[in-house]
Amino acid sequence: MGVLRSAVCTAFAVVSLALIPIEVTHGQAATNLEPQTPPELAKAFAHIINTSTPKNFATTTFVGATSHDNVVDMRFIAKDFAYFLRAKADTGKWRTGVASMLCGGGRIALFKKGILVNDIIVAPDNSEQVSVTVDQAACESVPPLPKQADSKALSEMAQMISNREQAAGKKSSIPSFKFGGASVHDATVEEREIVSDQVMATRLQTKRKLIESYTTGLICGRDGAAIKQGVAFHIVYVLEDGSPVIDFTIDKSKC
Repeated sequence: MGVLRSAVCTAFAVVSLALIPIEVTHGQAATNLEPQTPPELAKAFAHIINTSTPKNFATTTFVGATSHDNVVDMRFIAKDFAYFLRAKADTGKWRTGVASMLCGGGRIALFKKGILVNDIIVAPDNSEQVSVTVDQAACESVPPLPKQADSKALSEMAQMISNREQAAGKKSSIPSFKFGGASVHDATVEEREIVSDQVMATRLQTKRKLIESYTTGLICGRDGAAIKQGVAFHIVYVLEDGSPVIDFTIDKSKC
């Protein structure tokens, strides 16, 4: 599933439920979850993970996220023993990868409040499991991203991302939304979603900041390295007749 497709799933769930207020503040994706006690933040973060994470990956199946006290447990089942053993053998690399995904888009604020996330992989036969924990220290130890790339490299990176999103968008289906395509303009990836009707369009406009914040967090987590080098995303929602609903840009100032 592509980044925007995942963002649409998350945004749709939150627009429908209106449970967790998130907003973009001072150009950053800042998380404002009320109330702010660690157990309540952990519960809210688990909800975000559950609504934005696809079930099937190439190597694992996502079971779900649960919370207890200030801890979030994300559980996956490995599809084969080879992957399980690779993860078990290199937990350092695994932990860095998970931290890069979870701490982006302003979510490090949650970890600074004491949230811990356990990423758990269970063996295919359920005989054992292995896990890594992401905390504030893990977020702060994520290696710095590469410097600005030249225009040719940026264009190539943007095209690769666009091709990935185009392929993923054609395979996915979300109620009330239709994938409108991904394209590249210089170093900007434009992704378009077609909204089914005016009622949903109005709901999206009402929850614009919420949707922008979720999408920013997902895209910064997935493509932060490319964004830090200069790639940008232009996210566009339109009606069937092409009438604009909402749009926003995600660049390195947002990640």
